[in-house]
Amino acid sequence: MCGIFGVFSADPQRQFREEHLAPMVDALVHRGPDHRALRFTPGLAFGHTRLAVLDLGPQANQPIGEGAAGELVYNGEIYNFRALSLQLERSTQEPKGDTRVLLEWLRQEGLAGLDELNGMFAFGFHERGRDRLHLARDPIGQKPLYYLVHDDCVWFASEAQVLRRVPGFQARLDPQVLSVYMATGTTELLDGRTLIEGIRALPPGHQMSIDRGFDAVTAPRPIRWFDLSPMTSPVGRVREHLAMSVKDRLVSEVPLGAMLSGGVDSALLVSLIAEHRPLDGLKTFAVGYEGSRDDLHWAETVAADLGVQHHSLRLSRREYLNAMDEATLAQGAPLCFGNEPALLRVCGLAKEHVTVVLGGEGADEAFAGYKAIHAADHLRRRAAAAHRGLLSEDGQNALQRSFGGLPPAHPTDFFLSVYHWLSFPERHHLYRDDFQARIQGDSALFDHADSLFSSVRSLPSPLSRYQGVLIQDHLQRLLRRLDAVSMRFGLEVRAPYCATDVLNSGLGVPDEHKLRFHHGDDLDLKQTTSALEGKRLLRSWAKERGLRTWCRPKNPFAAPFLHWFGAEHRDHWHPVVFRAGGIERFLDMDRLEVLLSANPNVNTAFKTWQLYALSRWLELSEL
Repeated sequence: MCGIFGVFSADPQRQFREEHLAPMVDALVHRGPDHRALRFTPGLAFGHTRLAVLDLGPQANQPIGEGAAGELVYNGEIYNFRALSLQLERSTQEPKGDTRVLLEWLRQEGLAGLDELNGMFAFGFHERGRDRLHLARDPIGQKPLYYLVHDDCVWFASEAQVLRRVPGFQARLDPQVLSVYMATGTTELLDGRTLIEGIRALPPGHQMSIDRGFDAVTAPRPIRWFDLSPMTSPVGRVREHLAMSVKDRLVSEVPLGAMLSGGVDSALLVSLIAEHRPLDGLKTFAVGYEGSRDDLHWAETVAADLGVQHHSLRLSRREYLNAMDEATLAQGAPLCFGNEPALLRVCGLAKEHVTVVLGGEGADEAFAGYKAIHAADHLRRRAAAAHRGLLSEDGQNALQRSFGGLPPAHPTDFFLSVYHWLSFPERHHLYRDDFQARIQGDSALFDHADSLFSSVRSLPSPLSRYQGVLIQDHLQRLLRRLDAVSMRFGLEVRAPYCATDVLNSGLGVPDEHKLRFHHGDDLDLKQTTSALEGKRLLRSWAKERGLRTWCRPKNPFAAPFLHWFGAEHRDHWHPVVFRAGGIERFLDMDRLEVLLSANPNVNTAFKTWQLYALSRWLELSEL
């Protein structure tokens, strides 16, 4: 795991100056504290900061690959590097780590060989023979890669905020993406647009090749090289995919541990680790909040049952707020979940003991763990099957309580009606007229949602299609925040549930192995959600392995918003949210005051938190 940076000029003879580029590489040192390098050739510069995990000697330092064939800067882990090495010519050479294997693989196979890579990665590869720059990113987007076309150059880096340092670049907010953030918390669209105009994320599972002589108009666009493809394997085969994914991610030459939240996902991972190494030497980590019902009791119970060395901490409100700023700076974007500060602190705790941890990201998407949205869609389809006039009065009342009436029939419209922070009516009631005009009717939001659902049309069931949407949207945000807060400390997090075989087999598993719906006549969302059993397959495996968390309900890992961002602490959050020069540029603050003062419940407190997070990002980023 590392930080990567590069610049490729349309002019092959352009000379870059170290004093212009060195600050950008230096800004990535937290990602890779073990080695730093910046290398120049005419028309090209590559920079790298290394976190050494495999092949620890200087032979694997980057940039790597001087010579005629090509040069590489790479961030990530290729878990099948030994198998790839056997396929390469000159495979009788001395054993290599994944960096040197990836370099030789790209030299021999080019981007056509991306399908053979099992891992998480983002890289820039200069193909010398054709004088072409290639950028690529892993299928699920576990490792970030941002790029900017500016001053007749393509600039790229592991962090978007690094590209704001490009000489002559002036950062401006993209109002359409900002509106998407206020709707759903998304800070990067499926097309790669970010909150900063001009800075784009290379989307997961995409690659891009750039030749000399390009300009801002003719610069190539990203090309998708990976698509989700459900595997209709027997249930036992799905289990084998997960077990193999865990085994692959245990390869390390530095100390390795695991996150253990107390939920079924992380408990199952730790129990699978036991098949390959003794657990009495494994260190696990968890975090909770002072004065809050949280996961620590369950985490400690599971840790005791499994016999691991467990470490945990609790955050006070003051510690949480301080960590919010640090997490915001790490992410280079406003926070979007609420648990980033806690995750940041537990990553810091883990780094005191290990360099690599396994985490449970991807389990809810692969095996249908988000009960509320799946229950809501289930009710939508049931309600759509009957004309409103044919529903009983009780049924109509239940739909009114759950959705404010008959839910939208179109999946995209319905998704946006239930998957939001600020609803469409709330946002457009709050938006100033000039901001309203700039977002063009929220076209970016609807285009983003339409693209999500268009990309999953071929998936076999409504449930799997929602899983596909969540993999491409919700999981992307989980992985972005995970990379940002963990790499703040130079901690590598590996996510076995995000292996493509695990995700594709999870999509292909029959629905009855993932969810059990309540098929009564009740159309009330809360009752349907509470009666729904999610992640049935994972729970059955956990039960078989004797894990007491198999029957534990999903417990959202979130800060106590109602208390910390409610009326009791108004004196703290109100001056931040209503700061002059902040969100008042976009919102009618009188209307916002009314919204945040009414109905003091957890939903209002979460909206307060979101606007606080946005306000802090704008101030910390000087935007």
